[in-house]
Amino acid sequence: MPKWNVNSTGYTLVYSLIMAVVISLTLSAVAAILKPYQEKNVRVEKMGYILRAVGVYVDNPDSIESIYTRTVYEYVGTAEGKIIDEGKGAGPAFEISISREAKVEPEERRLPVFVYRGGGEPVFVVPMWGSGLWGPIWGYVAVNSDLRTIHGVVFDHQSETPGLGAEIATQEFQARFINKPVYDANGDVLIRVVKPTQLNKEDPAQIEGISGATMTTRGLDRMLREWLKLYYPLLKEVASKEMAKNQV
Repeated sequence: MPKWNVNSTGYTLVYSLIMAVVISLTLSAVAAILKPYQEKNVRVEKMGYILRAVGVYVDNPDSIESIYTRTVYEYVGTAEGKIIDEGKGAGPAFEISISREAKVEPEERRLPVFVYRGGGEPVFVVPMWGSGLWGPIWGYVAVNSDLRTIHGVVFDHQSETPGLGAEIATQEFQARFINKPVYDANGDVLIRVVKPTQLNKEDPAQIEGISGATMTTRGLDRMLREWLKLYYPLLKEVASKEMAKNQV
């Protein structure tokens, strides 16, 4: 029968335990060091989404933050159109997680509106969250000051199929939304994203979806119509305040 070296086995166990503790502490320290950089990357990415929705494309992260804080004013409000907070720069509106708000009953959601004041009439940007084929999709829709047409959009996704549903994140697809009618005079949502086979070219409010990506197209259409309807009373109030400020 084999003879076990008790001392050797004990030393091995102690050494393994010490190494496990050292590795754990090292990983925790690295995570703590990287956390501020990761948080900044998330913030800058969100600022970049908002700026891209209004047609401002910037590559340098420091420039993105500088332009955002200089040109964007923020509001927080409710689906009833009540403004509950406002301010310049990355404030309370910026900190709202639209993915968390999507889990709350619509009438109870805190709705952020980002107003780009970088030139001419203000442009209103609203974030939204939905579901595609394989996971979440989200977007930022910029609406012109008359609340009648889309200025621009940015969409992204977590796990849609490359070459199919993932195409919603491309500039080519997003360009289809520019200047399309979004609300009618009563605030009803006009815009629709439809399958290519269902597209009526005589209807200016229809957007051609992605061929072969039926579920992503439906999810995108559902997301847009749900959130745009929810935002309209607040957008009217924000637009009224912004117009009043411009007249002073």
